[in-house]
Amino acid sequence: MVVSKLMLTYILALAVGLGSLALYIVAFFFPEVHRKNDFIWSGIGLFYALVLWFCAGRITGAVLLGQVASVTLLAWFTSEILILRRQVTPVTEQTKISSRKSTQDNFKEKSTVSEKISLPEVEKVSKSDLIESVGTVTQELENITTEELVNEVKPGKTESELLSSQTTSNSSKIREESEANTTENMTEENI
Repeated sequence: MVVSKLMLTYILALAVGLGSLALYIVAFFFPEVHRKNDFIWSGIGLFYALVLWFCAGRITGAVLLGQVASVTLLAWFTSEILILRRQVTPVTEQTKISSRKSTQDNFKEKSTVSEKISLPEVEKVSKSDLIESVGTVTQELENITTEELVNEVKPGKTESELLSSQTTSNSSKIREESEANTTENMTEENI
């Protein structure tokens, strides 16, 4: 009986220690989920695992039962928080998790794209055409003001919210232009 309590305490200590290390490593593989205080909580978890490991012989049945409940709740809350943080992060900022199927699909897409574009078609594009297109793109980018950029991208907004706000701003601009045109026409008629 003593050996089983001792083994269960060691298993709990290992679970807490590995979970704390996992929380530490999440910062490197999923940076959008990581928060600044996660390093501190990871250290506290490692300290808790160390205490469980060295006090395994002194833990009685009731205390062991409480520790099992504590570790279970700790693991559940941590997993729920990490899942919630990932869901709250916009899709464009999420780290891609590749699976075997998606990797195969990407490979197929690349092969079909390369079949569609052949080298002679690429050679047909003249250097002057490329320079001209780069020049127009550069001019378009220079014409964009910082206010337009700030209005375009706001963190946390979904694509539909961005489109609806853009549509609203476009319709208000059109309305203002039509009002200005009507007042111009009225002044011209009056003169």
